[in-house]
Amino acid sequence: MYLQRHGESETNVEKQFTCRRLDPNLTYLGWQQVEQKIAIYQDADIQEIITSPSRRAVQSAEILGKTLGLGVTVDDSLLEVDIGDLEGKSECDVDCLRVFFGTLSDWLGGASNARFPGGESGQDVADRIKRVMSLASPASLLVGHATFFAVLMGSTGMQFNKIEDLFLPHAGTARRREEQASWEILKIAEQSNVGEKNKMVIKGVITTLSPAIISDREKIFKWLTQSDVTSSMMGSPDYSDHPIPTWEEFKNDYREMFFNDSGNGKGRHFIIIAGETEVGTIGYDGMDRRKSIAELDIWIKENQYCGQGYGTDALNALTTCLFKEYEIENFIIRPSVRNKRAVRAYSKAGFTIMHLSREEQIRQFGQGDYADTVTLMKRMTTEQSTGERF
Repeated sequence: MYLQRHGESETNVEKQFTCRRLDPNLTYLGWQQVEQKIAIYQDADIQEIITSPSRRAVQSAEILGKTLGLGVTVDDSLLEVDIGDLEGKSECDVDCLRVFFGTLSDWLGGASNARFPGGESGQDVADRIKRVMSLASPASLLVGHATFFAVLMGSTGMQFNKIEDLFLPHAGTARRREEQASWEILKIAEQSNVGEKNKMVIKGVITTLSPAIISDREKIFKWLTQSDVTSSMMGSPDYSDHPIPTWEEFKNDYREMFFNDSGNGKGRHFIIIAGETEVGTIGYDGMDRRKSIAELDIWIKENQYCGQGYGTDALNALTTCLFKEYEIENFIIRPSVRNKRAVRAYSKAGFTIMHLSREEQIRQFGQGDYADTVTLMKRMTTEQSTGERF
């Protein structure tokens, strides 16, 4: 039997206590964290997946179920512990933490009548744990929440020095040791078998998008600012309103999070590869799963690689992947009207110009890089989602 905590959620990023009233989505990083667990379960004899009904848990369970070929059963018994009045408050608040860990300590010390103010008692949770243990089998994968699983493991045989030892990290995994009637929290090395360069590799028809890492940032900067395509995008004489950035300015715009998955879903950059040749870069920023939108950026590194269809293919591949994997339906890209070649290329990839006033563009999407910034949008449908994800 396995316990699988959901991946990082939006309220995890905000460090808010979350149980019932708040029902956040996974972040982009959270989705990746869960995907990295697939290798663990492919060799395990998992016959069923049972999940909490909370959105972040269901999303995690469905990621695993899709690959394992298993349906997902929802059971309220796996809901997070109802912490009552603490929900929505800061996890950094000392008084809240005192109530939180004090109540759990009371429960695990045998005081089942202790209760979170406005929430569950130890007995309420004990009854749910009993139901979970009765409905699960050694071939079950249970997907749920940190606090509930901590109490479950602490009350069903796991030895611990302090309560914090019982908490699974985001997308953390625990395995039941029936012969010892205890639990084993899998270590990081066991939990992750995916190297940084292998994360979210995306395959188009004629290009492959490989996640850029921090050591790629300088060459991506040079492709943008020191190549024979630079003058078509920025700098005098044609783009005096958009000067060529310095290295420091570029680093401020393209921060480390775009190269190491630390951005909590805000953005990511990729190297565009055609055959064995790096031909450019593409990325997204501001991915908002609630609004189902992300902004894209792309540049080809040299003129010799322009007009070959690489940019169009890369745009199609990335939008297809984000649509399939994260249900993002709307994509925007914001060139200058003067960059006619770029506008034509984006149109080939299914983007259409949004006929908005300058004021409306700024209101909806921000200032933009140019005095004549134009916003193009692509709206994805199931019929458009052709493409392949490694």
